[in-house]
Amino acid sequence: MRESTAKTMVAGALALLFALAFFSVASAENPDGSCRPCETDAQCRDGFQCVGDTDITDGKAQGVCQNPDSIAICNPLRAPGFTDIIKNILTIIFNLALVITPVIIVVAGVMFLTAAGDPAKISKAKQMLLWTAVGLVVILSARGVALIVRAIIGF
Repeated sequence: MRESTAKTMVAGALALLFALAFFSVASAENPDGSCRPCETDAQCRDGFQCVGDTDITDGKAQGVCQNPDSIAICNPLRAPGFTDIIKNILTIIFNLALVITPVIIVVAGVMFLTAAGDPAKISKAKQMLLWTAVGLVVILSARGVALIVRAIIGF
């Protein structure tokens, strides 16, 4: 596998994963009750209607509650506060790192296989594996330390 092909594959996988992670952030409603996920009008507050994808046969609440007399702009990040936005972004980065790590390990393995005894290529593959492992340890440690600190301070 050529290096440019591997880079293109990794870049495509990253773009796809980022898009999937961005659209899977948790939901939050506005204080007035608009933007709450719904499937039927019965799930909305009085005076609100469920608009959008309200097809209940797919089992997904993809509609949102809206006041028919006004316009509400739903939060695209679907986070009620700044700390929740930061938490969502860090969760996306963490999940992305967990998915990218095996891809990089496979690419390094392919580099080992295609090195054909060339010490420079073997050294490059070893460095790639080493720094992938270091990055994974840092990401996992950071997540663990953050959870411990949050448990200690009760945040």
